[in-house]
Amino acid sequence: MRIDPIQVTGLVFSILAIFTFSVFVVNNTFPAFDFAISDQDLIEIDESTGDEASAFMWDYRGIELLAQSFVLFLTAVGSLALLRDIASQRDERTL
Repeated sequence: MRIDPIQVTGLVFSILAIFTFSVFVVNNTFPAFDFAISDQDLIEIDESTGDEASAFMWDYRGIELLAQSFVLFLTAVGSLALLRDIASQRDERTL
């Protein structure tokens, strides 16, 4: 079994990245809920906020649907590209 230097380098860098991330997480605090426990309101809250948000969402519904369909299309194309690459590699191995 031959050792691939690229895989060894990738393994070393991955271990180094995990170690660096672990040291960073242990030494620094993460303010996950500092802003959630605040007593101040960041926006002015009134009675029409729900109506305005709803009107905005329904007025621009077409743009949202176009964006969602674009994301789904790109997901399908990416999945097919991955599966095509795997199938072509499998065909090359059997030849």
